[in-house]
Amino acid sequence: VEEVYVTGDFARGIDNQIIDLIFVGNEINREFLLKLIGKTEELIRRRIRYVIFPTEEFINYRKKLSNTAALIIWRREE
Repeated sequence: VEEVYVTGDFARGIDNQIIDLIFVGNEINREFLLKLIGKTEELIRRRIRYVIFPTEEFINYRKKLSNTAALIIWRREE
């Protein structure tokens, strides 16, 4: 995982029962991610929707978003 963004209502500062996330990276272990999301949903009692973008594809997608449509919440340090 290279970056993670929150989008939707939470990105706009609005509380919601669904949290929308974007994961960016080329070799994301989907099975492990699903386990983590399941555990997190139980702890926070909210649903998490997510999408995974390969790095290059997200670069093109990000250009189309407004600055408030996706807020970065994590970035891998190099």
